[in-house]
Amino acid sequence: MDLVITLDLDCAVPLYQQLAEELRKVILNGRLKPNYKLPSSRALAMSMEISRATVTQSYEQLLSEGYLETRYGSGTFVCSKLPEDYLHTELTDHYTPKLSELTMLSRFGVALLTDKPVDVPQPQDEISFRFDGLAAEHFPIELWRRLLSRNCHNLHYS
Repeated sequence: MDLVITLDLDCAVPLYQQLAEELRKVILNGRLKPNYKLPSSRALAMSMEISRATVTQSYEQLLSEGYLETRYGSGTFVCSKLPEDYLHTELTDHYTPKLSELTMLSRFGVALLTDKPVDVPQPQDEISFRFDGLAAEHFPIELWRRLLSRNCHNLHYS
């Protein structure tokens, strides 16, 4: 590889991140063209005198970000379409359907679209969201006793 990539061994940033960042820069500035075949992780590690795991981790990072792609049996290549290419879209004139053509709204939905104030129904009962106690006055204690009695009577101990 005819690129000069320098890594700072004393930097707090891990080597694999430094290598990934340097490779990303040379891809984005065009020094590595689309479909360019990168050296194997072993060859790059030997030439840079770093661990193969460091190179592999850098390659995997760039693979996950969409800058590199692997081709079975062929190696690792710079992607033909980089992630930055997807950020630039062309404006097209296309039909935008009206809301009424998309969905039927309820009366409440239609009311929300108008500038009129919406009458929101208030709850009938007070709802307590406390977590430290039961709403014992709402618990069906008589039904609970009947069901408990019936099921305890039917239990057979073995």
